[in-house]
Amino acid sequence: MSAPAPCPNCGTEPIGAYCHACGQQQQVEHTLFTVLGKTASDIGHLDQVLLRTLVDLLRRPGDLVADVLRGKTKPYAKPIATLVLVASTQFLIMRLTGYTEAIAILQAQRDQGIAASLQQRINEMMLEWGQYVGLFALPFASFSSWHIDGRRRPYGHWLVFYAYAVAGTSVIGILVALPFIGHPRMYAGAMVAQMPLMVAYFAWAARRAFGIGWLRAIFGVAAPWFFAIIMMSFVLLIIGLVVLLIVSPA
Repeated sequence: MSAPAPCPNCGTEPIGAYCHACGQQQQVEHTLFTVLGKTASDIGHLDQVLLRTLVDLLRRPGDLVADVLRGKTKPYAKPIATLVLVASTQFLIMRLTGYTEAIAILQAQRDQGIAASLQQRINEMMLEWGQYVGLFALPFASFSSWHIDGRRRPYGHWLVFYAYAVAGTSVIGILVALPFIGHPRMYAGAMVAQMPLMVAYFAWAARRAFGIGWLRAIFGVAAPWFFAIIMMSFVLLIIGLVVLLIVSPA
């Protein structure tokens, strides 16, 4: 009996239908039916994983993070990928519904002339790309909470927590925005009302994920996050202002 062929991916001698070293399937057929079937299976699996992740971010975010940190990762979408996907969805909703332009105009109405036009463009840019500020703020917020926690947990644990928590707040932001489609002035007020909700969400998730008290969750988790967001928003605002001044006609 001939020896089984080595794994085409890593070269390890396989045991069974899948390589025990890298998980590569050993017998791969590239027919029309197998390709279409695999694609449908992958899409269906991705939908199930993503849906469960989004539901759990609303229902039990702290337990989701605790599961992932314990190594139970298969049922959930990856933290950074989840954040990017949700932020992109929020970006598209803001853009396609006209929220971005309408709210930027409302915020710039008090100014006149060139200042009003420039202010409107800055506001519009910040509203459009504000969903991605969280991505840039992740390392800074994680570093702050890591130090506040006395480095008792790995830095990566805080990175995972913030990625999922920010994705959860973005899901909440989408749900809050939907009832106000076509009413930008009302939505601008709803955005302000979201702030205490976000603080409560971060603290609730941190308590469940790390087993800490409310005060520690608020001041050691929620507060560093909002400080990182403010700092990063200010930096991006300055960069955007400089870019607009450069490209704007004299």
